[in-house]
Amino acid sequence: MYYTRWYFNLILKYIGQIIYYSSFIFLIPILFSLIFKEPFAFTLSYGISFIIVFLFGLILYKFIPKNDFVELSGVHYLLIICGVWIIFCAAATLPYYVFGYNFIDSFFDAMSLLTTTGTTTLPYIVSTVSWHIWKALLSWIGGIGIVLIAFYGLLNTGLFTSKKIARAEGHDQMDVSYKDTIKDLWIIYTILTVIGIVLLLLVGMDLLNSVTYTMSAISTTGHDMPNNDYIYQSNIQLAVSFIIFLGAISFITHYKVYKEKNLFVYFKDMQVISMFLMALVLFVIFYIYLSGTQTWQSIIGLIIGAMGGGFTTFTPLMIAGLAPLLFFLLIFIMFIGGAKGSTAGGITQERFLLLIKSVIWQIREIRLPDLSNISKKFNGRIIENTEIRLLYFFIASYVFFIIFGVLILTAYNYPLSTSIFEVVSTQGNIGVPIGIAEHSMSLIPKIVLIINMWVGRLEIIPIFGLIGMMFQKMGGR
Repeated sequence: MYYTRWYFNLILKYIGQIIYYSSFIFLIPILFSLIFKEPFAFTLSYGISFIIVFLFGLILYKFIPKNDFVELSGVHYLLIICGVWIIFCAAATLPYYVFGYNFIDSFFDAMSLLTTTGTTTLPYIVSTVSWHIWKALLSWIGGIGIVLIAFYGLLNTGLFTSKKIARAEGHDQMDVSYKDTIKDLWIIYTILTVIGIVLLLLVGMDLLNSVTYTMSAISTTGHDMPNNDYIYQSNIQLAVSFIIFLGAISFITHYKVYKEKNLFVYFKDMQVISMFLMALVLFVIFYIYLSGTQTWQSIIGLIIGAMGGGFTTFTPLMIAGLAPLLFFLLIFIMFIGGAKGSTAGGITQERFLLLIKSVIWQIREIRLPDLSNISKKFNGRIIENTEIRLLYFFIASYVFFIIFGVLILTAYNYPLSTSIFEVVSTQGNIGVPIGIAEHSMSLIPKIVLIINMWVGRLEIIPIFGLIGMMFQKMGGR
């Protein structure tokens, strides 16, 4: 079968095409650097970064011959997505060097932003406006997916099947075609971003920080920013938590609201209801324990941050000192994450609910005669046994990578409990701090956490596609 072939030339050509079209985002920090009259070295670093990335993509895209007789399979598109994430992340580190950061910390930070994790190992945070914008931009891009930032070019060329690209990046079809789906995703994402900016302006934040905080919150990133004192204001805590919650809702649900012009669609969505009830129950439990030391706004911020990934006023020391029950509940909610098809991570609410439902089905089927089965309906559709097996495979694989990360961290003498917290937070692309990820970490743990972030953002299946093709290659097929 042809999908066992590698077709390196076409894979590189398609990767080059995406990098070529996405390189233009490097022009945005140049603009802000010029507007705010920053040192010329800063402006030059963005300019050189743009030229390098632009030429790299252009060479692969334009100079590798096109082959009209080969149609790549879904596996190849998964490999393209894997490659794009690694290469673009490496390219995104180029502006870091002018600020004195080394490669591994730069790559860790760029991967953290693009996967919407928000954890960093940088030794210090630069307060330059253009840098502030660049980090927020990376997180915002990561929320919707690197491939979709190049959608204008992708939709106007015959090289790509937009359906395969969108599906490989994890976006379900919403409209009559995947081209319309990509456009709708951008419209919805932009509308949500504007809503967030306006909301933060209304609660007293200035325009520049309203933009950057919103870009980080709607992408459920919540990375450290120079002016992070804002997050200690109660009204801003609530506003940011609301924006993060919006980001953790499925794009399909937002799309239905957008098309039907009916906000009540949110209250009919299974995943929204699940997230709300889960957050409500956890808030009651946390409030009982912490009401004497924390405000209710900061508790909401912690819970929503752990569900979607975002800003929190809780320091690593405070989180490590939580009661065991609260500590476990944070790990639990980070493991589940937000809605499937949102900017949030974790195994997702839909998979969690389907897992519970499948266990109930299995228990009920045990009582039936041999060869009998029950009708399996979930969220208005019939669920086949193959889909349940795939769900179990996904969750088992997800847990496997968590165990792998925990074993590495504990091998470097990090405590077991905090290692579990760190890896679950990192692989879930949550980024709630526990104090392990820092500049002083050894190289191997940093690399392992980078892998956890990458695996969590790509949702494992593309990774196994890559591993599968490698085994096929070694087997001589």
